[in-house]
Amino acid sequence: MTNRPSNLSQEEARQLMSLLMDGEISPKEASKLQDYLESHPDAMDWMESADRSRTAAFENKDSVDTNSIWESVKKEIDSKASENDSSRSGKLIPFPALSRVLAAAAAIALVAVVSWFGLKSDPNAGVALASNESIVEFVDTEIPDASPIVYTDEESGWTVVWVAKLDPAPEDAG
Repeated sequence: MTNRPSNLSQEEARQLMSLLMDGEISPKEASKLQDYLESHPDAMDWMESADRSRTAAFENKDSVDTNSIWESVKKEIDSKASENDSSRSGKLIPFPALSRVLAAAAAIALVAVVSWFGLKSDPNAGVALASNESIVEFVDTEIPDASPIVYTDEESGWTVVWVAKLDPAPEDAG
């Protein structure tokens, strides 16, 4: 083993350790990691303990009966669910059938009233708008001898601006 100084940062070393554990490390990266581990004994101890843990997990994989574990988990969930169902039944407040019917009728009536007033149109709405004062204060035009006419359309309630060119008044001959 050579004792060359390593130029890896701790984060880079962790990434290389991860690649090593996954079996995806290149020979060049493995050499860099080896140099780092030789100069950092704590990291070497961690790698060795991780390797032992991984080996132990693979060796004990076949000895674990996953089916029995899942069955015990399912039984525990079922027992908790039945406990919750029995404890809930005493805490519910039952409402008589008549109050449920009345509540449903009130909800339907409320929806109907809101819909009626929302869909109903006011036939006098245009007249009400037409009776308002015009909001046009000034009309500017580039047409010479033009006269603006501003009025409110009674049917739609819109303010209309009409610009008309006036013919010059005929000069009185007499």
